[in-house]
Amino acid sequence: MAVERGMDVLIQIDTVSLTAQTDASFEMVADMLDATTKLSTNNAKEYLKGEHGGTFSASGKYDMTATEGVDEALADLKAGTTVVIKWGGIGEGDTYYSANAKVSRVSLSAPRNDIVTFDIDFQITGDQTTATVASS
Repeated sequence: MAVERGMDVLIQIDTVSLTAQTDASFEMVADMLDATTKLSTNNAKEYLKGEHGGTFSASGKYDMTATEGVDEALADLKAGTTVVIKWGGIGEGDTYYSANAKVSRVSLSAPRNDIVTFDIDFQITGDQTTATVASS
């Protein structure tokens, strides 16, 4: 069984790793269309798959000097820019999930006596693909 350590999975925006990440998540969902009729067997609900979509999310420590971070995500959110998001390993042969996405949320938190953190959500637009990191 091959498992991945969470620390080896990163979010990349247009091939650049988001700076100072502490968490990265990916979620796909599908609409379920109710196809139940009066003739459905044993009064059981029946469903058909509808459209699907998903999100990528990242959390981390806020770095004002970051090359790819909160400031860029804010600019992308305001402009409605479509970016390519990759979620997965970055080493040769690692699998990753990729999609065009738009920044849908940027959040900063500055708790007393702690480090400033960020949360960024990306809404997938179009379909998601799966690939493997090629050799350099």
